[in-house]
Amino acid sequence: PLGKNSLIIGHSNTVLEIIKYLGAAPPLQTLKDDDYDFLFEVILKGDKVKLKTHRYGEVHHSTEIK
Repeated sequence: PLGKNSLIIGHSNTVLEIIKYLGAAPPLQTLKDDDYDFLFEVILKGDKVKLKTHRYGEVHHSTEIK
């Protein structure tokens, strides 16, 4: 909804597609099954889209954002 926050959850094979659908450029080519410590925040303001990447917990996988 316009002006509201939404939480969208997906699997490693859907998250990057959701980010693209919302108009942001994914920060990675692929996500592996053990890449579950990423949080992607897509901010929509008017016609502008911004992506912020966060992590939670201990980093435990090999995929890195460059």
